[in-house]
Amino acid sequence: MNAINALGLKLDVKDWNKSDQLPLYILNNFSIQKATLNDIDCLSLTPHEELPILSVLKKQIAIIKNIENIPVFLNLNSISNFRKQNLLENKIPFILKDKMVYLPFMATLLTDEQCEENTKIEKLTLATQLLFIWILYQNSDEFYINEALDTINVSNMTLTRAYRQLCATKLFEEHKDGRKIYKGSIVPEGELYTDYSLATVSCFVLNKKGEILVEERAADKKIMPGILDIVSGHIDGNETPTQAMIREYVEEIHKGSQEEQEKARNEAIHNLKKLDELHLICNEKGYYVQFYMLLTKLKTITKQSEEIKNVKWIPMEDLFEMIRQGKTGIVYDKRLEIVFRQVREGYQELVKGKWESNGIVRCSR
Repeated sequence: MNAINALGLKLDVKDWNKSDQLPLYILNNFSIQKATLNDIDCLSLTPHEELPILSVLKKQIAIIKNIENIPVFLNLNSISNFRKQNLLENKIPFILKDKMVYLPFMATLLTDEQCEENTKIEKLTLATQLLFIWILYQNSDEFYINEALDTINVSNMTLTRAYRQLCATKLFEEHKDGRKIYKGSIVPEGELYTDYSLATVSCFVLNKKGEILVEERAADKKIMPGILDIVSGHIDGNETPTQAMIREYVEEIHKGSQEEQEKARNEAIHNLKKLDELHLICNEKGYYVQFYMLLTKLKTITKQSEEIKNVKWIPMEDLFEMIRQGKTGIVYDKRLEIVFRQVREGYQELVKGKWESNGIVRCSR
């Protein structure tokens, strides 16, 4: 069904003549058009890729409305159930192609229920990932969610949101027992690992010698204590993978002065190269990894001491062999050889005289 037509709305769009007043980072995120909905002037924002996190999205909409104070709506081709609920709760107008129209400034809401039921959540928030892992380690078919608070160390509100996102996956069944809420799995445990993946990012950080930065995790960490790993982390909240990788790069190895953090952030913004994404299996548990590489020129490294015991540079091929032999926290899969090749080729492009090219390289498949 066409949601716009079903509501009897007439939508006309044209170029917006005030785009040149916007910061470049907003123009990089959205195509903006002037729209007319049944004689109501508004602005249509079509994201080029993934939507930014909610707090950033709100700020960018506010900047746009400060230039022209008329209603703004998002023009979307697809969206996860969780992100859709996020927009509804925050009263952010949007039109989801052929499926849903939410325009509170026109008191309009129309949804195709069948389309909603078939929408699959692509990624879990960090809190939901932690709750999901906590559930997997319980030796019971019933899980009292409030008991996870002490383990995953989040607020009650964050836990509730994580719980609701897990409910939306349809992998668990909700029950109530007095004031306690628990979940009983409605699918075989093995299917939990194949039907849904935890979302992470990992980056091969190289220096000019072709060595890769490796972290030794602190021995007292509950997850992967003492393990060797590259710069990695979870995708937090509604971050895109690239936003998460930039944050992890700064947090893990450039935790020093404000100047160091800013230099590291700018380097990651301009030099990160996205490689392959893989779905890997570790101890029968599935997880999604988006890989990156980054050629760094920064000489100062300030590690996150709570998480990382030590950092060192290891020759590229030596590290690849360590991964193959299972001596790192990266689970080896033969598909990683494609990633290894992308890293080699990306580095070779730079040693051939393109080191000053901001690390923007193209790797053949």
